[in-house]
Amino acid sequence: MRFLKVLVLAWALVHLRSLAQTTPSGNQTSEAIPVYTDTRKIDLKFSKALEPVHEGRYDLAIAKIQTLCDRYPEHAPGWLILGDLHLQTREWSEAQRAFRRCVDLHPRLSVKGFHGLFNASMHVGDYATIMEYYNRIPFFPKATAEQLRDMDLWRKQAGFGWQALKKPRPQRLEPAPATLDGGQQAYLPCLCKGGSHMILTRRDEKGEDFFESNQQNGPWSAGQRLGAPVNSDLDEGGCWLSPDGHMLWFTGCYREGGQGSCDLYYVLKEKEGWGDVHSAGPFVNSAAWDAHPTLSSDGLTLYFASNRRGSQGGSDLWMSHARLDSSGWPFDTAGFPLNISWWNWSGMDPDRLVWSEPVPLDSNINTPYSENSPYLHPNGMDLYFSSSGHAGMGQLDLYRSRRDANALSSARWLAPTNLGPPLNTYRDEMGLVLEPDGRMAWLSRETEQGIRLLRVELDTASQPRLSPPDTFATPLPQHPTEWVLNHLYYGVDQDQPLADSEPALQSLLQWLNRNPEIRIEVQGHTDATGSPQHNLDLSNRRAQYIRNWLIVQGCDPRRLVAIGYGATRPLSTDELPESRAKDRRTQISILP
Repeated sequence: MRFLKVLVLAWALVHLRSLAQTTPSGNQTSEAIPVYTDTRKIDLKFSKALEPVHEGRYDLAIAKIQTLCDRYPEHAPGWLILGDLHLQTREWSEAQRAFRRCVDLHPRLSVKGFHGLFNASMHVGDYATIMEYYNRIPFFPKATAEQLRDMDLWRKQAGFGWQALKKPRPQRLEPAPATLDGGQQAYLPCLCKGGSHMILTRRDEKGEDFFESNQQNGPWSAGQRLGAPVNSDLDEGGCWLSPDGHMLWFTGCYREGGQGSCDLYYVLKEKEGWGDVHSAGPFVNSAAWDAHPTLSSDGLTLYFASNRRGSQGGSDLWMSHARLDSSGWPFDTAGFPLNISWWNWSGMDPDRLVWSEPVPLDSNINTPYSENSPYLHPNGMDLYFSSSGHAGMGQLDLYRSRRDANALSSARWLAPTNLGPPLNTYRDEMGLVLEPDGRMAWLSRETEQGIRLLRVELDTASQPRLSPPDTFATPLPQHPTEWVLNHLYYGVDQDQPLADSEPALQSLLQWLNRNPEIRIEVQGHTDATGSPQHNLDLSNRRAQYIRNWLIVQGCDPRRLVAIGYGATRPLSTDELPESRAKDRRTQISILP
C-alpha cells in the first residue's frame, strides 16, 4: 500500500532534529547545530503499531499510532504516519492536525508533511493554513514534480478561495425536492422538454440507476426507475437528453460487449418506450473510462470525459464529430428536405452514424488533474464543466468556457471562468445543467450524507450568452433576454408582414433551430394612436401571425407563445414621431 512508504524504517534510523532550512525562494535560515537522537526503539514501536493495516484494520492502526504519538509527542515521524493514515480514511480534520504537528516539530523531515497538510486543509476549506505554511516549505531535493505541482496548485486555490469568499456571487441555491432524490444520493441530471422532464442518477442498495420525473404546472412527480434496456443489473450514471426527449445518451459500466470499464451508449424513443441500446462505437469508446456525454443541439458533436491514453492526468474532456449518411432523407410536398432531427428520422439506422476519432480539448480546459461532467449549452458557444485543476475553491469546481470564435478547431475554448461561491465550495461540485432560460440550473454537490442535487439561480456573469437572431434583432439593455425584431414591415392595420420581411423571419427561424431548448414569447406592440382596444387587437393578431408562421415552418408549438400588448409597453415616454415608430414593433422574450 502506498502509504506504507511512510514507514519510519524507510528513513534513516538516526535523523536530524534540526537543520539549516531553505525556503522555496532559495533563502536560508540561520544554521542550527545538528542534534542527533537515537530513535530506533521508538521506530520499531511505530512499525509494530502499523501491522493491523495489512488486515485492513485502519481503525485499530490509527488508535495504536495515536497512543504512541501521545506517549512520544516530540517524535515527528509518528505524526507523519498518523496524518497519512487519516488521509487514507478521509478523516481530513484529524489528518490536518497530525501533519501540522509534524511540520511544526521537524519542517525538513519530509515533503509529505507539507503535502499532506495542504491536502487535508483543502478538504476542510482551511485556506488560511495553506497560505501561512506555504512560505515555510524548505528545499526538498527528492520532492517529486507532482508533489511540488500539487502544493503550488493548492496555494493558488487557497488564494482564490480566500478572495472569492469575501465577495460571494448572488446565486441562490435550494435542495432538490424529495420527489426527485427519494432520500437517496442523486446527481448528474439531464433535462428536456423545456426543463419539465428530468432523468437523473440515483444510488441505492441496487447500485446506480436512472430515474425520471416530470413537472407539469406544479411539483415534480415522484421519480420512477427506468426499466430495461437503459437500466441494467450493473451501474448507469451521467446522461444527455435531446431537447424533444426522443434520444438519450448515457454512461453504462461493464456491459457485455463494452470496450472498457464504462462506455457511452445511446437509445432512441419508440412508441412502446426506449428502443435498443446502441454503443457509440469503437472510436468513441476505449479500454479506459468513458463517461458523461453532452451533445450539440444537432446531435452531431459529442463531448465527454475520459481517462484514456493521451489524457493529461485524471480524466480529460474529449470531442468527436459524427458523419451521418442521410441518403433517403424525406422531403415535403414542395420538394424541400423535412426540418427534423436525425434521431426522429424513420429511416435512421445505427450504421448510418459514424463518429470520428476523439480529440482532447486543449490546455485551456484540460489539466493534469480531473475534468468531467461537461454540459454544452444549445447555443454551442458556452461549455460548462467540472475541474479540480484550475484556480478555484478546491476539489471539483464548476466552470464556464466560451468557444474561441477565431479558432478553426471546435476543440478550441477560451480560458474558463470559475462560477464562484456559493455555487462552488471546498467540496466537490459537478454535473451542472441549465434550464432553457439560462437563469436556473441544477448541480451535484458532495455532502457528508453523500452526493445531493441542488437547484441554483445563476447570476448574470454565470449565464450563457444568448445572442440575438443574427443581424435582424436589437437587444433591449434593460431586459437582457428580450430583442426587438428589426425589418418586419406591415401595411396599415394589417397583421401579415410584407414580403420584404422574409429575411427577418428566416433569421428568427434559424435562430430557434440553433437553440432548440429555448421557449419564446412573441410580442406585438403598437404606439398610442388609436383606441386601446384596437391597438390590443392589432398587436395580438400580428404576434399570432408570427407564431403560426413559425409553426408551419416546423417549430414545436409548445415553444411558442404569442401575446399582444397594444400600447401598454412603450419604449419611450415622449410623443415624437421617431419614438412612436420605435413603439410599433414585434419583439421576442425568452421564457423560463
